[in-house]
Amino acid sequence: MKNIIKILFFCFLILSGASSSFADKENIIRVLVLDDAQEADIFLRGSYEIRSLVGNKSSGTVLGKGRKGIHKRFELEGGFLNITSAKTDALIIIPRKGLFYLNNRPLKGSVVIKRNKFSKLSVINYINIEDYIKGVLFHEVSHRWPIESLKAQAIATRTYALYHAQMNKDKDYDVSSDIYSQVYGGKNSERYRTNKAVRLTTGLVLFYEGKIFPTYFHATCAGKTEDANQLWDINLPCLKSVDCLFCVGSPHFKWEKNIIFSQILDKLNAAGYNLESLEDIQIIERNNSNRVKILLLKSNKEELSISGKHFRQIMDPKEIRSLNFSLEINEGSVDFFGFGWGHGVGMCQWGAYFMSKQGYKYQSILQFYYSGAEIGKIKN
Repeated sequence: MKNIIKILFFCFLILSGASSSFADKENIIRVLVLDDAQEADIFLRGSYEIRSLVGNKSSGTVLGKGRKGIHKRFELEGGFLNITSAKTDALIIIPRKGLFYLNNRPLKGSVVIKRNKFSKLSVINYINIEDYIKGVLFHEVSHRWPIESLKAQAIATRTYALYHAQMNKDKDYDVSSDIYSQVYGGKNSERYRTNKAVRLTTGLVLFYEGKIFPTYFHATCAGKTEDANQLWDINLPCLKSVDCLFCVGSPHFKWEKNIIFSQILDKLNAAGYNLESLEDIQIIERNNSNRVKILLLKSNKEELSISGKHFRQIMDPKEIRSLNFSLEINEGSVDFFGFGWGHGVGMCQWGAYFMSKQGYKYQSILQFYYSGAEIGKIKN
């Protein structure tokens, strides 16, 4: 219990002076929902309060409040937010009903608007962890999937978010709302069955040796998941490769892609490689899961060795869907023949789908993909 309390300490909102009804009683995730913006349109109904921020903490200075809502376009004027005669570069708006609209997009919780290091606006949604997951699941899996797979995804999503909240507690936000964290759509992304999965797993997270960990997941592993230490500086037994025979029916099990050399060359040079030409690509090394580890690129003057991971990021992960591929060189282009979609680490989502179709419960699904991990409950 002491470990759980320590783990959870970071996710209590530090704005204790801002709103006792909102901040003091809930686990909060800070989601970057808009960045490098010139302006932000905020609308909400009912009572609200606006307070200034210093760093990530409320200064206690009330900048505005009302009972009938607010509709205001925030922008920087002379380097400060245009709120009142008082100057501030960061503020929090706390709706009494916990719902506001950012550029016509409904979001729960509170909203922080601040000047970033590029002298533009960043907008951060401070939201309860359970409401955050409701806004994520629809973008990760189909709400029509079996409930056990949705519950497994809810727990993995919750754990992933809380882990990054712990790691980023000294930064302005914990996660972003895009593919670089977990896609978060807010209130518009909620569905009955995904909300039900969140409700049925409220507070449940994964621990390994008493600590939460980054519960990575991906669409389809195509037979074998990946060791996390092949991609990142993470070496945990619960994130080791496992053989998965469940996802063979996934629509993403196989893929093909033809890309012309000039397109590959343009993307490599945009990434700083400065190649004059591209004449051949060879796979030099694979890892234990059969994914490409090293590629050799040949031009008319030089050879370049590049990691499969970096090559995939340069080419776009939507185009090169996984690193489990072979290739054939044509005149002026290359054919990629691949298996699976995603980095391959952690839970295979389509594997979880088929496991649940076969009668596996969420506990068995999670224990299969995160070997040795235990399910526990966080406390408010």
